[in-house]
Amino acid sequence: MNLKGLQNQQYRRTRRNNPTPNSDNTSGSMSDKCPMTGKTGKTDKPAETSPSETMNSSGDKCPVTGKSGKAGKIEESAMQSMPDSAAKCPAGGEMKASGLMSGMPVITPTEIAGPEKLVHDYLSAVQEGYQNGNWSDANMTLLSLKNYQILNGGNQLPTKTRVKMEVMYNNLSIFLSLAILYGLIGMILISLHLFNILKYNSTIEKWLDKSIYPLGIMFIIYTAGLALRWYISNHAPWSNGYESMIFVGWATTMAGLVFAMRSPITLAITSLLAAIALAVAGMSWMNPEITNLVPVLKSYWLVIHVAVITSSYGFFATAAMLALFNLCLMIGRNQKNAIKLNDSILEFSYIIELTLTIGLFMLTVGTFLGGIWANESWGRYWGWDSKETWALVSVLVYSAILHLRKIPKMNNMLVFNTVSILGFGTIIMTYFGVNYYLSGMHSYGQGTPPPIPLALYFILAGIVLLVTLAYFKERKLK
Repeated sequence: MNLKGLQNQQYRRTRRNNPTPNSDNTSGSMSDKCPMTGKTGKTDKPAETSPSETMNSSGDKCPVTGKSGKAGKIEESAMQSMPDSAAKCPAGGEMKASGLMSGMPVITPTEIAGPEKLVHDYLSAVQEGYQNGNWSDANMTLLSLKNYQILNGGNQLPTKTRVKMEVMYNNLSIFLSLAILYGLIGMILISLHLFNILKYNSTIEKWLDKSIYPLGIMFIIYTAGLALRWYISNHAPWSNGYESMIFVGWATTMAGLVFAMRSPITLAITSLLAAIALAVAGMSWMNPEITNLVPVLKSYWLVIHVAVITSSYGFFATAAMLALFNLCLMIGRNQKNAIKLNDSILEFSYIIELTLTIGLFMLTVGTFLGGIWANESWGRYWGWDSKETWALVSVLVYSAILHLRKIPKMNNMLVFNTVSILGFGTIIMTYFGVNYYLSGMHSYGQGTPPPIPLALYFILAGIVLLVTLAYFKERKLK
């Protein structure tokens, strides 16, 4: 049964039974009601959609039988097999088939279905399909949803190309695959670096130098995944918790590539960090859904302010992980390898200082840019909102960390590496704590507060233990 022909036939029948004073006016100047959708407006016939708009032009299936055929049609034999009182109008609402005239059922609309009812009917039909294996009702209701979207959505609907790209994006699972690869490569590289530090091997050194090539290719794939999500959503992919977490991982890998020539171990550290960031993004309390922007985020400042600040988090994370690695080296020192390990610790500390400097610069600039955006959106530059307050706290803490070397008693590797780890706590509070546990003007970023993971307490205890062991080892070697 051709849905478009059925709508036109029903409309002509209704017009003959209910003539209007200006029925000869073909320009549609009379305000009529569409007998199939119930919508009013100036029109001389019901809203039509071509089959190519409602379904794909090739390889489509009949929503009742599942057979392939011409798009936009329901097989007549399938309609004849349906009960007279249980038919669904694909344009929305219930319809009754009172008989067949020349193979075409006579349709009488009895109820116009709104979007809530259509969604409810579809979910109910899907549940029934799982139970009895009959998906005809689900297919029919899905067709009704498509028609409703086309009749009412207009230009708000995504294009066919975007829909195809989103399907491809979901099927590829780019970030899940990258999380696994980054995790494996990161652990392997860290193990090789640790072995090479303790016992130098020229062959291992060559392989470590070449690790930049596969990681560079993975970074390109990572960037392509972000670009694809940007194209699908039509906005920068760092507008919610899931997207910003993925972007933090991207910024971390970028930091590793920036310092790869100075210290190849940063590639190993940032690979492991990227895996952690992607794994956190994939947790159940992170929503990966591609959604529309809230009004306050519909600004070019989203691309500038959020990108700059979020990128700084990647550099701070790199510094914290390198500092953690340095504490492990400090604990592993003895009389035989102390000189060699001290050289490595000093090298990594220089890298930490550079990453903190870049991160602090980006965080400070991003905070000032956020003030400009706040003035445009809310009419004030600064309001001591929870996000603003903790951003300022992070700037002050890292400024103090970078200036500790000016204090003689604080100018040593143990103190510097310890505070580089502890300082990252302010970033975690700014990112997770404010978004999920506090409220304020940035409530658009707030999500369902997840329970504080038990592992966090073990991590804090582990850091305290590492610092204590490194302190006693430092005293012993002196």
